[in-house]
Amino acid sequence: MSQFDKKTIATVLAFVALLGNKTSATTINPQTVGAGGAASSHSEKLKKTQGMGIGAKVSSVIHNRLNTLKFDGKNNFGEHGFNFLQLDSTMYYPYRTKEEAPYNFKSIYNTYETKGLPPGPICSPGLKFINDAINPEKTDFYYFCNDKEGKTYFAKDYQTH
Repeated sequence: MSQFDKKTIATVLAFVALLGNKTSATTINPQTVGAGGAASSHSEKLKKTQGMGIGAKVSSVIHNRLNTLKFDGKNNFGEHGFNFLQLDSTMYYPYRTKEEAPYNFKSIYNTYETKGLPPGPICSPGLKFINDAINPEKTDFYYFCNDKEGKTYFAKDYQTH
């Protein structure tokens, strides 16, 4: 058995085990992996400047936002409006940018307009990013953004963001 096969089987078994043990609004499923993978895939571009490990932190933002759904979109800091994940990568999917999308294009994947998770994955993440989606870092972050150089910043509340 190849090293790839061993890693794939181990990751898939862990994923299946989690599917069987989770029943809340934050259940890990193909959509959460897709959403986490999409955000984490963005992190793939940042590895060169920031090193490994950012995917689990990005995944934590998504999980923290998903966890607010059971509290009517209210986070730990009393802020409202977290019924929407608001991931930029979903706004014009399957197009990458507004400029590529047809005029007045509306995506059913747009997490600024659709509550919760998109209807399906928006990328095909690798094992590292599936693992990040399954095992997010434990943080209090609800926001992340990037500067022009590609450095990612995380924030707990809107004011800091």
